[in-house]
Amino acid sequence: MNRTALISALQQSCSLYGYNSRSLGKQSLTAQSPPLPAALICEPTFQSIEGRHHGRIVYELKLYLLCSAIHLSPEQRSATVAKVENDALEILSLLSESEKVAFIENLQIEPIAQSVVGRAEVGVLAQCNVTTIF
Repeated sequence: MNRTALISALQQSCSLYGYNSRSLGKQSLTAQSPPLPAALICEPTFQSIEGRHHGRIVYELKLYLLCSAIHLSPEQRSATVAKVENDALEILSLLSESEKVAFIENLQIEPIAQSVVGRAEVGVLAQCNVTTIF
């Protein structure tokens, strides 16, 4: 239940910022890529649980935010990465306001070094631990 609510809330947050989102299982990223700008939500990884009937579940979350970089100069690419990084912060901030999310910690956002889906895109990988309540 918490996993489904987390993915749904993250997809809604990504949509509000104009990203076409897709939740990914263990398949390759390229086989599942939606049109750019894209948000690829990797299946959350269960980390820990506290409580039996009421408590908290911690998931590790990975989110790729990708934008087209075709015909962009190096300066434009850099500006696009900065914008996407800011979008990741805003999306995760909005996610933290979700009903099932208690808090987000250990956030890391890094630019992707190479194409993830093979469409000459730029973007970031955001990783964090999300504590959900049940």
